[in-house]
Amino acid sequence: MAHDYTDELKRKLNITWDDAATDARIADILAQAPDIIATRLGLPIPEGSTASDAIAADPEAHALLISYCYYAWNHAEDAFWQSYLMDVYTIQNRIAVDAFLEGGGFDAP
Repeated sequence: MAHDYTDELKRKLNITWDDAATDARIADILAQAPDIIATRLGLPIPEGSTASDAIAADPEAHALLISYCYYAWNHAEDAFWQSYLMDVYTIQNRIAVDAFLEGGGFDAP
């Protein structure tokens, strides 16, 4: 079961009203955003899990997802990648180093 970010995103966006159109737009953003972020980061997704679950388990990726959704809400996804490029690189590097170390590092056959 995928992690649900709806309430958290509504708080980030200061959405305090209930409206079917707003809820549908948030659902549309959240249907795509976890896969987009996980793919760009190279985030490993354990078998039987989802991108949103993997992101929920990684605090940096989680924060990046919520920020991406904020930009998506404002139709500014391109500006997100410009603003958060260094964060993306930092997380990508951490993931690559973790994978390298888990694979035995320099001592791997």
